[in-house]
Amino acid sequence: MKSKKNPIDFKNLSEKELIKILDRGNLKEEEMKKLIEAMEAKGMSGSILEVGDDLGRDGEMAVIEYIEYHKKLAKKPEKDEVIRKAIHVLADNDSTLEEKKVAIINLAHTGRKDACRALEKYGEKAEPELSIWVSMALDECLMFLKSKTLKKPIIEMGKVRK
Repeated sequence: MKSKKNPIDFKNLSEKELIKILDRGNLKEEEMKKLIEAMEAKGMSGSILEVGDDLGRDGEMAVIEYIEYHKKLAKKPEKDEVIRKAIHVLADNDSTLEEKKVAIINLAHTGRKDACRALEKYGEKAEPELSIWVSMALDECLMFLKSKTLKKPIIEMGKVRK
């Protein structure tokens, strides 16, 4: 447990321990800064999101479902065929919501320009229940693209809004 006398030494914690602290929340600004520095030093990338008050219950549930859905799929789809299929699914009006969810998550993790464009285009006509998904996925995809471009891990903070 931390105290004023014994601040957390984030540099010596494992990735799992860092994520656990992040999940607990209630960090002061300086602690959050040190946590992010430690995560980046370990090569971790990602987004730290605050859920806006304007989302309502359905929006909050969409955020939770989006985050939990990550556990169902590969971390980074590398194969061009998976990415091409995901882009096609979002462009196809006959795709099911479930197919679109898989496609959105897969594209979010690519950090590719074509994936960002596909998410932007789909976001213009997305079903209401997937609008938050697309917004979060586009932010993720842009963050991974930035990380690739700069050739270093990036952790970004933001707020999920309607």
